[in-house]
Amino acid sequence: MRRKRTILLGIFMVLSFSFTAFAKNESNAVQPAFAPVSSPAALPKAKKEAGLDDYSVFRPLSETDDFEEIKALESEMLKRANSLYTFGKLKKNMTASDIDYNKAVKIYMDNADSVLNDSMKNKEKFRSFLDTAEPIWVLQVSLGNQTVTYTFNIGRPVRDEIRGLLTSEQLAKLEREAGHWKIVKVAWGDGKGDDYKDYIREGMAQENLRDESSVVVIGGTPGIGQPLAIMYEKETVKVIPASAAANDRLKSLMKQDGIQTPADDPIEICDLDDYIAALN
Repeated sequence: MRRKRTILLGIFMVLSFSFTAFAKNESNAVQPAFAPVSSPAALPKAKKEAGLDDYSVFRPLSETDDFEEIKALESEMLKRANSLYTFGKLKKNMTASDIDYNKAVKIYMDNADSVLNDSMKNKEKFRSFLDTAEPIWVLQVSLGNQTVTYTFNIGRPVRDEIRGLLTSEQLAKLEREAGHWKIVKVAWGDGKGDDYKDYIREGMAQENLRDESSVVVIGGTPGIGQPLAIMYEKETVKVIPASAAANDRLKSLMKQDGIQTPADDPIEICDLDDYIAALN
C-alpha cells in the first residue's frame, strides 16, 4: 500500500465522505399491560450509494448511448485519414477494419478547476460535477507503426454574435451538428499512442487497487494539463496519471511539494488531498 505522507504545509481541504443515517426508533414508551403490543416497525433499508459505472473510463463505447452517433462518423474518419495518406503524412490507407471503437476513452473536461473546490469530496458530488462537465471521446487507431487520434465532442448551439460571419452553408452545418457528436480534431504521429486504459490499469496494479467501476478520467487538470484518473478507494480518493506525460508532470508537482516517489513505484499515485495541497 502507498506510504502515508505528512504534508508540512496545512491541507486546506478535508475530504468528507457520505454516510448512511440510521432512522431513530421513537416508539420506546412503555405500553399499559392491557394494550396489545404491536410488532416493532422495520428499520428502513440503508440507501445504496450510487456508483460511477456510467462514467467509468473502462466502460466500452459500444455500451454507451454515444456509440451510434460516433459510429455514424466512420466515413468521415476514413476520409480524413486517407487525405493524410494522399498528402504523404500516413504510410498506409485506413479501412473500417482498423478501427476498434472500444479503445475509445471518455474524458470529462474540468474547465472550472473543480478539483480545487468540493466537487470531488464524495461520489454524489462528483456525479453532479460529471453531469455538468463537458465530455469528449478520444479514439486512437493504429496503422502499422503510426497512430491516428480522433477527438469528438458535442456540437454547441451557434452563438448569435457569429451568425452574421458565417456563410449559409457553414451556418446550416453548425446547426445540424448542435447537440450531436462530431469530430473536432484529427492528429497523427509515428509510434504507438498513449493507451490510457492500460496505463491506468498498470498504476492500479502497482497500488493493488481493483475497483475499475469507480475510475473516471478528468482532462484540463490544474498544474498538470494532462488527463488524470480519479478513483474512489474505501475512504480516500486516489489520483492516477493516465499517460506517461501525465505521470512525469504529477511526479514533478509532488516533488516540488517535498514528496518523493520511491524508486520501485514508477507511476506516481497520490491521494486527492495531497494533490490539492501540492497545487497550493
